[in-house]
Amino acid sequence: MRGIAIRAGIAAIVAIAAFGILVAVLNATVLSASGYVESYLAALQRQDAATALELAGEPPATSRRTDLLVDAAIVPVNATEVTAGEEVNGVTPVDVAFEVDGRSAITTFSLQRTGALFGIFSTWGFVESPLSTVEITVMHTTEFTANGIALRTPEQDRPVRYLVFSPGFLTLEHESSLLVAAPETVLVDSASTRAQLNAEASESFVAQVQTEVDAYLAQCASQQVLMPSGCPFGQPMADRIVSPPAWSIVSSPVIALDPTSPPGVWTTPTAPGVARLVVDVKSIYDGDVDTFDEPVTFSVGFTVTFVGAREIELTPRFASQG
Repeated sequence: MRGIAIRAGIAAIVAIAAFGILVAVLNATVLSASGYVESYLAALQRQDAATALELAGEPPATSRRTDLLVDAAIVPVNATEVTAGEEVNGVTPVDVAFEVDGRSAITTFSLQRTGALFGIFSTWGFVESPLSTVEITVMHTTEFTANGIALRTPEQDRPVRYLVFSPGFLTLEHESSLLVAAPETVLVDSASTRAQLNAEASESFVAQVQTEVDAYLAQCASQQVLMPSGCPFGQPMADRIVSPPAWSIVSSPVIALDPTSPPGVWTTPTAPGVARLVVDVKSIYDGDVDTFDEPVTFSVGFTVTFVGAREIELTPRFASQG
């Protein structure tokens, strides 16, 4: 009986020692500060927003929008190393190393113990949320995508703040029938980041304006008067006209578009064009009748205003004739 008791005691000691080693190993790895960060990074890698948010902690109640705290919006970095530093005043720094465009980068999280599970397994939490604030400004439009998520800002040209998982990447894009923007990708690895997307006139937008400018000038040319009303060209004459003036457009101004203020308004720089006037005139001096057939140069610019999503309105700008 005594031998059995001794063996049982030894087995108990071994079991307790093994359990103690297991606790120490878990607290040093999976249940360590670095292990907690690795769990957060793993959630980002598998695009698991719910788990990442649970580990990050409840986002602070602010005016920052949460549209990007979803699975599809996560584009994580590839961490190469996660290293915990020395605990100081209850705070343990954890460095996350990764590469961006062939360069090494490091972001640091601060963690603290939040308790002990069953009194022996350490539990951790972020001192400050790993969520970053990205201030996004979309120029000349309100619609854009961020990592493929379709978004709309209340006003164009004004910044809007979004909460985003960090570290990661955020790519802003816009493409529509009238506007296009070069994609803008930013690295999100700090508490706050700024990003701007600059929408410009697309080829189809320029072509649409050019078509409407040509139609406007054609309407001007259809007026059988020397000084077409509301038009950038005309030809004053002292002699008497004896046939209806016939205008034609030799060359239209070549259109380019620039954004201006207020938002939603675009302008075309003043550009030259050439019209032609053919009309029979009778000299007031000797009564001879000649045909006036000459080019008439002019310059005109336009203010282009959106009326709805696809319709535009042109307002010509030119010096008065006469």
